[in-house]
Amino acid sequence: MKVGIMLSPGIVFPTLLKPQYLDYLDMLENLSKEHQLFVIGNMTEKLPFASAQSTYPHTNPSNLNKLVTKFSNVLLTQSNKNPLIAKLRDRYNNSGSSKLEAFCSDFFAHNDVDIFYVFPFYPETFYFSIAKKFDKPLICEFWEDQVVFNAEFMHAKNYDHRIIEQEMDRRYDWFKAIVNFSSSIIVPSHIFRKKIESIRADKKIDVIRVCAKRQIESDSSPLRRDYGIENLVVVYYSSSVSPWHDIDTLKSAVQKMKNKTGVVLILTGDRRILEEKVQSIDGIRIILTGTLSQEEAAKHLCLADICVAPYRFHYSSGFFPGKIVRYMMAGKAVIATELDEVKEVLSDAGLLVAQCDADGFAKSLDLLIENRSLRHELGRSAMKIALEHYDWDVHSKKIGKVFDEVYSAKNNL
Repeated sequence: MKVGIMLSPGIVFPTLLKPQYLDYLDMLENLSKEHQLFVIGNMTEKLPFASAQSTYPHTNPSNLNKLVTKFSNVLLTQSNKNPLIAKLRDRYNNSGSSKLEAFCSDFFAHNDVDIFYVFPFYPETFYFSIAKKFDKPLICEFWEDQVVFNAEFMHAKNYDHRIIEQEMDRRYDWFKAIVNFSSSIIVPSHIFRKKIESIRADKKIDVIRVCAKRQIESDSSPLRRDYGIENLVVVYYSSSVSPWHDIDTLKSAVQKMKNKTGVVLILTGDRRILEEKVQSIDGIRIILTGTLSQEEAAKHLCLADICVAPYRFHYSSGFFPGKIVRYMMAGKAVIATELDEVKEVLSDAGLLVAQCDADGFAKSLDLLIENRSLRHELGRSAMKIALEHYDWDVHSKKIGKVFDEVYSAKNNL
């Protein structure tokens, strides 16, 4: 089966920044073992790579190379490797959205694809017309509720709640149009599926969990020596500038801990922002690593004895806690905010604390710091769940099954 895949800037930009989107490329590689994939990225039709670097100063250029070279039949608009690109570039150089549709249409017509598979990002709709033109099924996968994420950003910028609600309505109209046009919808959790069903989207919805790479166990001793933390308990947080990552509650929890002796807090992410957040914490050693590459992040995760994931949402989210899955895959004890989405992933293999409950977070930290056997027990349970349900091989096989079902239904096989 030939699968046409359209990577929008919504995928390309995060691919440069976030480890789970690099994992997405590994998932595509697994899919390519059973299906022919024809991948097109329209990044330079909207914003050039140089703009991405200026907007996101921590962009890793090597990630773009991974994206370009992952498959022999990838067509990215900044690449001259595909023989079709020269002909199309002459016709559609500096194209707008209508010409972009023609650009994609020529590519997929040239390769005679059977189905289309996309990650929709607001406000894009051009894949509608492409799928309709070819009379081929369109499969859409969502990893997160983009409507709520945008609302959380607006809330963080102090927009009036009425304006936020109006924007949410507008974006949910787009979301419903995507869902109802598609032949199949894939989401990462039952919580998200219920949310889609609540907006009266009459469509078959498959729950296929987002996954993480298996963590290759490495000796953390050299890195511990480099940091001078050989005998300390490491509390680890993979942070983000997103407003729903609740660094403030973590900060308060650390201040309330009973015993900070023999403990080190390691925070990865934007050093400038984190310095402002944690500068008032005293009595505990804090290491700010800055933004790490995927490889360096994996090495630092190996240092962890306890991993934390505090969240704060003002709107019902339907998000997927990919950070927690990576913690689990590494076999780490996890303390996280008690949200339905988190409970669905973590089950009873971690400690859950109410949203914004700094006292509860502090008590959970104290408990795990003092109880090594409990840390190991939770870590083993978490890894078992992760290996059974959150491995990319599992995800790829389930996606492939959806492809086969949709193709068979379309062709009455």
